[in-house]
Amino acid sequence: LTAKEICASCQRVQPPFDATFSLFRYQEPVDLLITNLKFRHELAPARVLGMLFARAWRCASRPLPQCLIPLPLHAARYRERGFNQTAEIARHLAPRLRDAAGRRLAVRGELLQRVRATAAQSELDATARAANLQGAFRAGGGAMPAHVAVLDDVMTTGATAHECTRAL
Repeated sequence: LTAKEICASCQRVQPPFDATFSLFRYQEPVDLLITNLKFRHELAPARVLGMLFARAWRCASRPLPQCLIPLPLHAARYRERGFNQTAEIARHLAPRLRDAAGRRLAVRGELLQRVRATAAQSELDATARAANLQGAFRAGGGAMPAHVAVLDDVMTTGATAHECTRAL
């Protein structure tokens, strides 16, 4: 990445992850797709987002990771929602990304666990977001590949990406 591609915050303090890749800005109509997916249990946006993300990834000519890790929900949040929205997006994204041998990208949800329930990040400022997530994740079972991608539905301050990477 060039200096122009790195945000000022990351230029001051290097994050523990190598890069981020965002499909859209979180604004209308994308915010409605995410909201409907997460809170109205409409699963169709997961398919649309997975398809569009795969297309954008291929067009960007980014190297494929060895696996995709959907951001885990805490067990209580999972029971409340009944599904994990990032796992739903990953379900549609992974089959559309294949390596040079034609193998689909593996989804490895077991590699990261959310071990602590946290407050909703959307209600917090940047400092509180980072504090809210401290110790919320830990690496799960299984050998960790050298190159992984953690999939989340929304990235604002990067606090979640930072904490997940630290845990992994």
